Amino acid sequence: MVKETFSLKNVPREAYYMGLAGTIPYLATSMATVLCAWEINHSNAGYGYILDEKNATQLLHIIEPLQIGYGASILSFLGAIHWGLEWAGYVNMSTFLQS
Repeated sequence: MVKETFSLKNVPREAYYMGLAGTIPYLATSMATVLCAWEINHSNAGYGYILDEKNATQLLHIIEPLQIGYGASILSFLGAIHWGLEWAGYVNMSTFLQS
């Protein structure tokens, strides 16, 4: 029953692609976080390959709250979808937890 509920074959392609596009900001901030951390750890004499240590640290302090905030908003939307399905009666949590 749960597999049929979450099947994507009836989802319009436009909505599917818009949902996937919503992950682009999170992926971009994740990659920027990894890049800044790599630059900080591999900078020689204050200079990295792309950024120096000071600029990478400042950029990391800006990107981290953005990434956490966007991730929290994604989780809140997923929670809202879950409770919306539960309230509408599409998912019975007792049978879901037993399987």
